[in-house]
Amino acid sequence: MEKIIFIFELENTLIECSSGKLDLLIPPFDLKDKIIFDAENNACRLFPEVLKVLEKVSDANYSIAFACSTDKSLQTKELIRLLEIEKFADITEINLMDRAEQMESISSKSGIPLNEMLYFDASLKNIKNVKNQGITTFLIPDEGLTFDTFLLAMKNASLSFDLERMNITWGSR
Repeated sequence: MEKIIFIFELENTLIECSSGKLDLLIPPFDLKDKIIFDAENNACRLFPEVLKVLEKVSDANYSIAFACSTDKSLQTKELIRLLEIEKFADITEINLMDRAEQMESISSKSGIPLNEMLYFDASLKNIKNVKNQGITTFLIPDEGLTFDTFLLAMKNASLSFDLERMNITWGSR
């Protein structure tokens, strides 16, 4: 089996938040119809096609990691539990380490070298920092991770891995 890990930034890549940042949410949280509301009625939800992407990667038995730079790690972990995506993550790096340190930590925990990682983020700053480590990066547009964006990323990935394992064929969805 290939040693590749898919790393997804949470904020603005997988999770959309009306406050703009996960750190700005104020507990307690209330889940209604797959949308989380905080104490000030700010809404937080997965982008619509995120589960489809996570399921595709997970079903193919590839490792998944979530990353988020925050001083509210327990609160952020509660959000991913409420959004029911915690089950997909083999590794979570939700802490105040800078992005490069988080990638080193994920590499150490997974045993997967940096040059065999795929990193998805909506922040160009984070993409630039991670790319300098030799990680294959994908900048996610403002609408968050979509299945089409994921397919395009896989088509353009510089790593050689088994797309058939994910039942990906070009020209069909």
